[in-house]
Amino acid sequence: MKSREEIAKVLLEIKNLPTLPEVATKVIQLSDDPDVSPRDLAELVERDPSIATRLLKLINSPYFGIRGTVTSVQQALVFLGVSNLRNLVLSSSVMDLFDTNGSVGSFSRRGLWEHSMAVGICARELAKRTHSCDPETAFTAGLIHDVGKVVLDRYFHSEFTRIVELMDQHGSSMIDAEVAVLGMDHCDVGLYLTQRWSLPKILQEAVGCHHHPRGAREHGTLAALTGYADSVVRQLDIGDGGGAAPELDDEFEAILPMSARDLAAFAEQLADSLQEQVHLMTAGH
Repeated sequence: MKSREEIAKVLLEIKNLPTLPEVATKVIQLSDDPDVSPRDLAELVERDPSIATRLLKLINSPYFGIRGTVTSVQQALVFLGVSNLRNLVLSSSVMDLFDTNGSVGSFSRRGLWEHSMAVGICARELAKRTHSCDPETAFTAGLIHDVGKVVLDRYFHSEFTRIVELMDQHGSSMIDAEVAVLGMDHCDVGLYLTQRWSLPKILQEAVGCHHHPRGAREHGTLAALTGYADSVVRQLDIGDGGGAAPELDDEFEAILPMSARDLAAFAEQLADSLQEQVHLMTAGH
């Protein structure tokens, strides 16, 4: 078994860890510049045809409910604004990281992709209802919250196989099995990756602390909301989050008050539409 320090050392030495496209990285950097013009951002996105095409496909999907057809990134900016464009560019770039073929024991890679998309959509709706976070930032946080599992599957495959075996044998959560095998979990790995990508701190903390929001130094609210969204999606059994659902302990309600009854009612209200929205967003991927 590798120690936590050994895992961290291996992560540092992996040269081919997933990277964001250069255009996505520049969009993230420029979107924080108050002097950047929408035209500059649009022209930047258009330099990467695959990102631009996927962005237009997303914004024209029924999920966004925009009347008429959006035919250019410049036009998309009118509907989205700079912050939302940044989040969608990031989301469309992350889509390429997910391998949707095959499985590891009981764990389905396609299921993880559907779970992640569902958590993104659910987080967006929760943010709207609670007025606690920006809805599009919540969507992005939900979409990438389990990116650490993708890295473990791809770069620590033998350990990941053991994690799934333990999970299946004992009916445990994946996070408990990860700690037993690695001494660290997918949140730690996801935090490392988002730091390496230089993502905004709010997204780093959502990914790194969605199971322990008190660990977030500045953005515990989004971390807690992402954990709630993960719990709701598991209740509705959409996709494959891996193993038993981790418990929502008292620190969640201390940061973002939401009772089990509130969550159950929210899940019931969302049940009919969430599966359809996930299908619309994942079709063709």
